[in-house]
Amino acid sequence: MKFYIKFNLNFLLLLLFFLYSFFYVIDLSLFNIFQLNNVVQMILFVFLMIIFFGKNLRYLKNIKYFTVSVLILTLFLISAVVTKRLYLINYALFIINGMTVDFRKIVNSSFWGTLIATLTVVGASKMGILSDLVYITGGRISHSFGFSYFSHLSFLVLYLFLNYLFLRGKSITYFEIIGLFAIDYLVYSTTTNRLSHYLGIFVLLMFVLAIKLNWIKFKSYFFKIFSLCSYSVGLLLSIYIANHYDPGEVIWRNLNHLLSNRLGFQKLAFALYQPQLFGNDIQMVGNYEIEILNRIVTENSFYLDSGFLYSWLGYGILFTTLLIILYTSIFYKAYKNNDKAIYIWCMVIFFFSFINNTWVNITYNPLLFMLGGSLLASNVGYEKQ
Repeated sequence: MKFYIKFNLNFLLLLLFFLYSFFYVIDLSLFNIFQLNNVVQMILFVFLMIIFFGKNLRYLKNIKYFTVSVLILTLFLISAVVTKRLYLINYALFIINGMTVDFRKIVNSSFWGTLIATLTVVGASKMGILSDLVYITGGRISHSFGFSYFSHLSFLVLYLFLNYLFLRGKSITYFEIIGLFAIDYLVYSTTTNRLSHYLGIFVLLMFVLAIKLNWIKFKSYFFKIFSLCSYSVGLLLSIYIANHYDPGEVIWRNLNHLLSNRLGFQKLAFALYQPQLFGNDIQMVGNYEIEILNRIVTENSFYLDSGFLYSWLGYGILFTTLLIILYTSIFYKAYKNNDKAIYIWCMVIFFFSFINNTWVNITYNPLLFMLGGSLLASNVGYEKQ
């Protein structure tokens, strides 16, 4: 009976994560489910607390598990209250409950929930159920395919690539890889999102060179230092660039134009908000009303897309410090174990976090669940699934 209860609690966690991943992607679309959001978050909270008390209390005697759990829950809770993003509490409970669950099963739940929801939104758009918003970006036409913004589909596909490649591992065929290259180009040609496109190519090339052909080995001293320092340096570099950006200098102006005014918004962010221990409630605004084939009016808009800076200003100094420690521990563990798929995944999150805020999200990016295999692996084993 005891094993039966544990089995079902783990299955319940995976089912909840699948459904939450599905719901999150649907929430990015033009489906009108805003009113359901609070209800879903409350239901999730209740079930996640049941899972926590049902299967995790016995691990609290483990000092490392207890310390990590308290830090995650406390800082996520405080940041949730300060920033008014209460879903962070559920994120914390998902991570804590998932630390003793096989990471492959977590990734599998994320992959299928995200994939099915993405296909649902795109399919609804092609059938005319959802609008296909059209933007003019850099003189090119960008389609949203049923999502509320044209870039959503491109970064969802990037994370689906990471999930899929991790699950398939070395057994993936070159035919599949060619298919993924084709999907990456097709998404880029219709959404025109350069960063996701280039990172998608980077992921596929690195996977072929490092895993399929074994030509790249992440065992040199450089890769060790990179795993230990990259996220900290990324944060410091982002802060430096935001504070030293000068639109009067040609190189800065050209770089800002290439990044769609992200540097200007980052500098503005530091003028509007000061770094706090527990963050700020950052308000991002923009003109949502657009006309097909007409340029979007961006006057009085404000976006902070950098994951590093949004976390620093929005979630707070302590939260960001914890996040860097967690990601660095996963990155370093991947280096020590020569886990190339996870190492590549950590690299992509690092690069992506300079101008996109997705490193906190656990639905389509479940990498933080790897804590069970990094900080805790020597003391807390996975339960039988």
